[in-house]
Amino acid sequence: MFNFEAKKTFSVLVCTVLFSATCVLSAVGPAGAVEVRPLVASSVRA
Repeated sequence: MFNFEAKKTFSVLVCTVLFSATCVLSAVGPAGAVEVRPLVASSVRA
C-alpha cells in the first residue's frame, strides 16, 4: 500500500513540475521574442 502511495505522490509531483515549467515557458517565451525583435529591427534600421 505504501509503495502505491509513494508512486502516486511522485507522479503527481512530476506532473505538477512539468505543468508549471510549461506554463512559465509559454508565458516567458513570447514576451522574450517580442522584446528581442524590436531591438534587432532598430539595429538593422540604424
